[in-house]
Amino acid sequence: MLASLWSRRAAALSSRNAGQLSGFEDGVALQSDEAALAGAADPWSPSSAGAQIVVTSASSYPLEFLAAMPGTAPAGGPEVVLAGAWQSSPSASWLLALLVTVPQSQLSSSLGAPGAYAVGPGTLVALASAWQIWSSAGAAPGGTASNGGPTFVAGEAYGAVGQQVVEQVQLASLSGLRERVTFTAAESPGSVFAEPGSGRLVCGAVEEQATFTSTSGAAIVQPADRSTWGSALSPGGYQSITRNSVVPVCMVAGSNGVVVLGGAATTYATSATG
Repeated sequence: MLASLWSRRAAALSSRNAGQLSGFEDGVALQSDEAALAGAADPWSPSSAGAQIVVTSASSYPLEFLAAMPGTAPAGGPEVVLAGAWQSSPSASWLLALLVTVPQSQLSSSLGAPGAYAVGPGTLVALASAWQIWSSAGAAPGGTASNGGPTFVAGEAYGAVGQQVVEQVQLASLSGLRERVTFTAAESPGSVFAEPGSGRLVCGAVEEQATFTSTSGAAIVQPADRSTWGSALSPGGYQSITRNSVVPVCMVAGSNGVVVLGGAATTYATSATG
């Protein structure tokens, strides 16, 4: 099943045919691949020949699995794509729903470390809450994420995404814009894959919505060449502009807290008012 889904994805990506994707993808995977094909870069697609199934759920529908496919990215070193797929009923097709790319060394070392913390679907909600606090306060939350939630290890994707949000809010301010960022755990079907029983690994995605308004009340301008706000937004002046992005992650239970891997955000929609 994985080989069939992966070969269809490879064919759609190589031909840059975004219309084919909805036949075998949905959720976060579809958002990410459609956005990638709308841009200039081609998503990396390693071979499925060396895939290992790391999460399965086969007791009742929906059925799910998460597979790890190692390879060497064109512009980097050894990496692993973790691909989640699900089937809603016996008569439904299998669909790719989640794609998370992480450095192979990070995944191996994190899974090999003793885990004093347990992770699960609720950890994704806590991660979104922690990034929300970070974006509002301009600094990482002290200790737990919120309300007694888990402690996230400062490095890897947790720190990278948190700091990036702070910097983009500051940059927007320097450009005369006010940026309001909202993080929520993705809740589309097949969007969370947890290793059953162990509390060792969970993969999913966080939705990031950034809304920009002018601090002076002037219109926010998208130029004729669409170079500022992307090709999806028509040229003109707007009262506000909103970008919706998805941040796929895998979280591993570590000895000092939860390690967050992945975190490469993809903007899949841009809208405006006024």
